[in-house]
Amino acid sequence: MHPTLASPMGRKEKLMIRSNETRKLRGRSFVRCVVLLSTLAALLAAPLAMARDRAFLGITSRSLSGRDARNLNLDRRDGALVQQVYSGTAADEGGLKKDDVIIEFDGERVFDDNDLGELIRDHDAGDDVSIAILREGKEKTLQVTLGSRDTWSEGQGLMSLAYAPFVSNSGSWIWGNRNRPQIGVNVMDLNSQLADYFEVSDQRGVLVTRVIRSSPAGQAGIQAGDVIVEVAGERVMQSGDIGDALEGRSGETVEVQVIRNGSRREFQLELDGKEND
Repeated sequence: MHPTLASPMGRKEKLMIRSNETRKLRGRSFVRCVVLLSTLAALLAAPLAMARDRAFLGITSRSLSGRDARNLNLDRRDGALVQQVYSGTAADEGGLKKDDVIIEFDGERVFDDNDLGELIRDHDAGDDVSIAILREGKEKTLQVTLGSRDTWSEGQGLMSLAYAPFVSNSGSWIWGNRNRPQIGVNVMDLNSQLADYFEVSDQRGVLVTRVIRSSPAGQAGIQAGDVIVEVAGERVMQSGDIGDALEGRSGETVEVQVIRNGSRREFQLELDGKEND
C-alpha cells in the first residue's frame, strides 16, 4: 500500500490564507491606530479648551459601578457618582451632594463619567444648566450656573471632573489583584464614534486593545477589537465593571459576551485559581 500523501495546496487556498492573515493584521493595526488617534485628538483639543473660559462644576466623580448601584439600592447602572463636592463651587451652590448620581446634564443623558466630562467641556462658564440626579433612590432636577475654572479660588484637592479630563478612561485586566482574577486584556471605554465603527448599537461596553495570548481571554478566543459588553452575567458599561464582575470568582469558568463585527459572541473563560496580591 502506498502511504497517503497530502495533496499540495493550490494557489486559491494559499491566497485565501494570505487574505485572512492580512485581514487579522489590519484589524490589530486599526485598534492600535484608534488608541493613538484618540489620545492625539484629545491632546490637540486641549489648547482650544484651555483658551476658553472653561466651564467648571466643582466635583470629583466616577462612573457608577455595579457595586455602587447595589449599595445605593438602584436598579440602573448608568450615571456618574458624585464622590466629593468642593465648597464655594457651582456644584455646591446648585445643591449637589456626595453620593448623588448624575443621570442627565442639560437634557443629555449621562451614561458614565466620560459622558459627564464631555458635556461639561461643551459648555462655557456662566451657562445655566439643568442636572438630573438620583438621591436616595428618588429623581430630582437641580438648576446650576456653571462657574469658571480660572476664577475658582479654593484650589484644594484633586478634581477628576472639576473640569473635564481630555483622555478617555482605560483599564488593564492582565494581572488582577486579590479576589479579582486576571483575564489578560487591556481595554478602553467606548465613545460614540468608536461604538459606531465597531457596530455597538447601544454604545455601551469596553474596547479590547490588547490580549495576552496565554491568558484566559487569549485561550478562549477573545481578540483585540472585540467590545466586551457582559462578564459573568453583569453588564459592562465601563472598564471598572470588569473587576466588579470578576470579584471572588477565582478558579471559576465565567461567560464573557462581546460584540465582534456587529454580532454578539459568547466565550467561556477559565479563570486562574490563585488569588493575586
